[in-house]
Amino acid sequence: MWTQLLMDVLIQIPQTDRAKMMMLEDCRLHYADNKAQLDDINEFQEKYEPDFAVWWYTRESFAYKQLNQALRTQDIDIIFKYQFFIRDLYVLLKELYEESMPSLEEISIVYRGQHINCDELEKIKNNVNGLISMNSFLSTTRNKNRALISAGDGSNRPSLESILFEITINKNVAAKTKPFADITKMSQFGKAEEEILLSIGSIFKIQSVEQLAENAHVWDVKLILNESVVINEIDMLFNYFKMNSTTSISNVGTLGLLLGEMGEYEKAEKYYQMMLDELSTDHCGVPIILNNMGVLYNDMGNDEKALEYYKKSYESYKMQNVSENDLLLANLYHNMGSLYYENEYNKTALKYFKKAFKICNNNSTLPSLLLSATLYTDVSGIYQDNEDSVNALDQLQHTFEIQKRILPSTHFRIAATYNNIGSVYLCKGDYAKALENFEIALNIGLKSLPADHEHIQTYRENIKHAKERIK
Repeated sequence: MWTQLLMDVLIQIPQTDRAKMMMLEDCRLHYADNKAQLDDINEFQEKYEPDFAVWWYTRESFAYKQLNQALRTQDIDIIFKYQFFIRDLYVLLKELYEESMPSLEEISIVYRGQHINCDELEKIKNNVNGLISMNSFLSTTRNKNRALISAGDGSNRPSLESILFEITINKNVAAKTKPFADITKMSQFGKAEEEILLSIGSIFKIQSVEQLAENAHVWDVKLILNESVVINEIDMLFNYFKMNSTTSISNVGTLGLLLGEMGEYEKAEKYYQMMLDELSTDHCGVPIILNNMGVLYNDMGNDEKALEYYKKSYESYKMQNVSENDLLLANLYHNMGSLYYENEYNKTALKYFKKAFKICNNNSTLPSLLLSATLYTDVSGIYQDNEDSVNALDQLQHTFEIQKRILPSTHFRIAATYNNIGSVYLCKGDYAKALENFEIALNIGLKSLPADHEHIQTYRENIKHAKERIK
């Protein structure tokens, strides 16, 4: 999912000459001993225009090679260096899609032939009816025979398998997710390839994996992009992470939040710092990033630095004359309250929680509901500290009701709520109900978090603790 969020961020960052030079500097370092590629880089610097992004991509020169290498690494530092070219490619692809939309067939079938290692094939075979995400721009063709030539005849076994991807695309679904376009007129290869370029971050359902009827040495993998259920679930997940969606630039902080939630603290910190380097101090995204950095340092256990960044965020909001009723401030107040609560300053924490609640009560948006759910959880903790289990459970019930309405049933936040309910029952001495809720938390957590995530470890420990009490 984070690749899709990264795209969402990159297409909103203002384009600058600095971004272009950052990419070219990286390319020059990589091709320092290759005169032909260096000549291409110089030509790119002198002649490149956004309308020619597809032409440069299909040219398979330094731009194509380095961009795909960057996307394969899944390294934010490297991908960020290519933000300028990624954005131009994506925007141009979207424009081409919108222009061609009226003339497109409702259902299109395209093909892609390639070699993949046997481990990757096994993952795909074991995930039939599951999802596969494309972490790069994907070149396909309408011509099945051309794709079969690219797939090969299986002669590279056992190290590499020949794969023919047969992709069914519903144009109406593509409009809601990621665009695709016929780039024949713009491609370096012209009409011969009948090339269709799919956007980075496209998600498909794996329909089937079978040996090709006409050649058993080639695997036929059928993918489909028309699953509204998939789209809805992804949209809900995105909405959750877009906590600050009251402003159009809020997405600059979304990716960092996701990385932090996944425990990728170092990546999140690097990402935020890169964003601060990119944006001017009066940019509306700056206080959001500073706030999110406070959350990150809090998660990392550095409370002093967390408070420092929360205060920086508040000062930045004041400088930008943000309204005291803005949901962005409610989010900041909540974060400050959480920090004080964790350090057992419950009265101060409650003061900030009340400030946040006051703003949320005047706002009926999805982010407001999500924040209210979190606030109910935090206030529940204060009741629990006061050994008031009745009110603690009541607050968590409010949390649960909101989450059920707006989050997927397997979302890790719902797992956390079950865990919190279990903790209250544990304190009450109702160990059977505690165990029941801890086990539900673990079951959901395993579907939505890495197996080694700290939340999973906590749920396992709580289950063990409850079982020991029952004995």
